[in-house]
Amino acid sequence: MEKADSALKAAIKIGEIQNLPIDAAHSRINYGNLELKKGSYSQALNEYNKAKQVFMTYNEVAGIIKATTNIGICHMYFSNYEAASIEYHLALQMAQKNDKFITF
Repeated sequence: MEKADSALKAAIKIGEIQNLPIDAAHSRINYGNLELKKGSYSQALNEYNKAKQVFMTYNEVAGIIKATTNIGICHMYFSNYEAASIEYHLALQMAQKNDKFITF
């Protein structure tokens, strides 16, 4: 996992340096997923929130939905089921509202 960690951190930096914020945000989602797998739930949540802010800035709906869903997953790991439910419902509402514009 150490190599994956380094590779994802590099991908985030490259996206930021090359002024590709959406690409960097997708890399943050992947890095958050790695942190989640390692059990670093707070770090994962931090990465998902950073990614979500970028996606919101650029109105990248699919990215917002993905980040929001992953934030819900983190809340599940924290046993904060109410917060998880809120995030899942937000993601679902956004997906239903934008279903013809989203491709995964």
